[in-house]
Amino acid sequence: MTASPKPRHVVVVGAGIFGISSALHLARLGFDVTIVNDGAPASGASGRSLSWLNSARRADTAYHRLRLAGIDRYRTLAATRPETASWLRFDGGLTWDAGDEANQIASIWQLEQDVGYDALLLGPAEVGAVTPGVNASAISPQGAIFNPGEGWVDVPSLIDLLLREFHARGGKFVQDAGRVRTDAAGGRARGVVIADGSLVEADAVLLAVGPATPAMLADIGIRIPDATPISLLLKTRPVKTTLRAVLNTPRVAVRPTPDGALVLDSAWSEEEVIANADGTYTIRDETVQGLLDEASAVLEGNPRLDLDSYGVG
Repeated sequence: MTASPKPRHVVVVGAGIFGISSALHLARLGFDVTIVNDGAPASGASGRSLSWLNSARRADTAYHRLRLAGIDRYRTLAATRPETASWLRFDGGLTWDAGDEANQIASIWQLEQDVGYDALLLGPAEVGAVTPGVNASAISPQGAIFNPGEGWVDVPSLIDLLLREFHARGGKFVQDAGRVRTDAAGGRARGVVIADGSLVEADAVLLAVGPATPAMLADIGIRIPDATPISLLLKTRPVKTTLRAVLNTPRVAVRPTPDGALVLDSAWSEEEVIANADGTYTIRDETVQGLLDEASAVLEGNPRLDLDSYGVG
């Protein structure tokens, strides 16, 4: 049996955080790497992520430890790259449940204590002294958990930082490739064919295309199930608020942005997105306004929130 030769040239399809990060790590290891993407970086799921850095509500499992390792890497980045200070923050996370019989805040706090995950159980009136900008009256009587070690990252800013190093290491980026398909023969990838018909040759191909992965693999006869959920992220116009922590509340999740705006998401609003047969999506005005209203309700002073943009897919 002949061993496959070690690849020297790798094509990474996709310019989200998984694609860009993988490409940079390969370049650091000495591989020749080409990123191929249909459009600008972070134009897919990476551009519509809440990007909450946490391992809240997790038992001591391998997945919990993986999340902690990821947070540790982000802390290393923050400590070694001061230019990240505006878009990589560790100002904590605050979460509470609805004030009904299903409320699990006390048991979740105990779980986090048991696994050594830093957590404070606070009554509504105590929250303001620990983290600012939160409407205490919106917090259920059972209280809230503040996790001081949590944070958030602006993924497009992170991608920009990683891309600069990638280019400095000689990496190539084909940005407007259009629809891409993997060119394979004899059970091995030989590169990718971009929309104009040209071949970008490679010894190995890494697909980092999120929800497009099942379809791209199907092109070469590999079938995997597609359980991709629909995501919806709203960005507000800049708003006057002292909020610093990420909020994870029963009806909305909220985090600050580097430019003084907020980004919002929730499970219920994603369920209201209509997926059309042509691959587009319809978002009702009532869904958008409802999410803005829910976010305003959990902020101190209930500021008016206006929509700036949204991402869906």
